[in-house]
Amino acid sequence: MSILERKLGNKDYLYIAILVSVTLIINIVLLKHLGLRYGGDSPRYLDGADQWLKGMPLSGRQYVYIGYIWLCALNKWIGLDIFYVYLFQVSMSILASVAAYFLGKKYLDEKAGFVCGLIWAISADVHFWNFYILTDSLYISFVMLSLCFVLHSQKGSYLILLLSSLSIFIMALIRANGFVFGLFLLISQMIMISCIRKKIIVAMSIIILILLPSSPISSLFLPITGQKDTLVMFILGFMKEGQISWPTITMVMPEQVIETGYAILDIFYYIIFNFSSVAKLWALRIFHFLFSYNPAFSTLHIIAYFLIFTVMHAGFVIGVFFVLKSGMKSLLIPLGIVIMHTLFVMITTNDYDGRYILYMRPAEIPFLSLAITLFFRWIMQTENWMWIFKGKEKIR
Repeated sequence: MSILERKLGNKDYLYIAILVSVTLIINIVLLKHLGLRYGGDSPRYLDGADQWLKGMPLSGRQYVYIGYIWLCALNKWIGLDIFYVYLFQVSMSILASVAAYFLGKKYLDEKAGFVCGLIWAISADVHFWNFYILTDSLYISFVMLSLCFVLHSQKGSYLILLLSSLSIFIMALIRANGFVFGLFLLISQMIMISCIRKKIIVAMSIIILILLPSSPISSLFLPITGQKDTLVMFILGFMKEGQISWPTITMVMPEQVIETGYAILDIFYYIIFNFSSVAKLWALRIFHFLFSYNPAFSTLHIIAYFLIFTVMHAGFVIGVFFVLKSGMKSLLIPLGIVIMHTLFVMITTNDYDGRYILYMRPAEIPFLSLAITLFFRWIMQTENWMWIFKGKEKIR
């Protein structure tokens, strides 16, 4: 039986109540400050919802976000105001804070779970997107939920297993990233669990995932019929996509391309024959990505971001070392998500407003919470407090 299915104690209820309250308060403050907003891509989803309700086919990249389009269409079909889409996004964000609690509790104790949930609850940069008609908020919340269910499925019931598959399907339908990470989560889940019947269910989930309308598997090896986005990003030297107020950050790249008629081969040949330039571009993309660097920001803003993300990344690395040392093999799954997402940004591009780093926040938080919990556990020892304030020899 997994922790998710065990009877909760008074301490669990207290911690969960605090986390839900903090997440709700942060969202209320953001709502008062931001109001309800539309983003640059909002028409893609709202127009797609109208097309779907009229029985018209979706067009272009709308299929990549078909899950979000379905949500907007369902909301309109029921006759509800668009406000309820925002409300659903906030609700999923609150539910994700509870999922974060159970992740931290699984790998250490209730205090680690509380720290894990609290990091999520105060992540205003994540909750910020709850008040936009954009896929980001819902996608990030379902990454957290998917991780929670997958990591608890080893000892969980069939219900936990089915919930993990359902959350992964939703994640994959919301954004194309979700398909890649969902496939990784399901394969990892199959390796992790020992029950043959459960392995069969996971195998069936993998097949369903591949057959989803948003699946990019079938399009990878098809002849090019539209814009070669990833290759264009290479040739233009995109380090960070821009908008009207923030110009795109680029570097000069070779323009020579070997045309094969297949996108994936064109990209492969471009990387091979221009590797030094591509490697430099990748390094700069990762820097912009990890520290949300944007020259359009004020100097103070850039310094604050650099310090905050340096501390977060350092805590993450410490948490990773602890996990590797203690043999918590299942936590290699969120570590894989972090690595895969970083590679994804490195190979494609980074968004101008730093949203992409938020996509791996759910996978980073368990490591960061372990590092913080263990640090305070060490620092709260009487001897170590005395070492800090009275200069006594450090306890090893």
